[in-house]
Amino acid sequence: MYADLFFDIPDARDLVEASIRVFGALGAKNYEQRDSSSYLGGLYFMAEIEGVQIEIALADDEEAGDLRFWLSVESSLAHDVFEQVLDQRVIENLRGAGARLARVHDFGKNTMRVVAY
Repeated sequence: MYADLFFDIPDARDLVEASIRVFGALGAKNYEQRDSSSYLGGLYFMAEIEGVQIEIALADDEEAGDLRFWLSVESSLAHDVFEQVLDQRVIENLRGAGARLARVHDFGKNTMRVVAY
């Protein structure tokens, strides 16, 4: 299972600060910075929290609007368990950290739509 979110933390100056805030809110003890030409700016951050992989990068899609960052969540959890973890662990904690969020459905497809939380 996977999910994509666009988000912004208004007082985060850049991707580094946003990643530190997000991983702190999610309780990630270890995260790493990685370089990749596949990401805007050539940089992204990743962590694994209880079998859930989180990646954070700059949002590079016009659908993101004023939400500057992209968060990808991936896990092999069953669909209903994944959705519960996404809602109760990821979304609630990010909102608690002051983030504005939108979930992306069908990312990269013609049917893509963005739903604000």
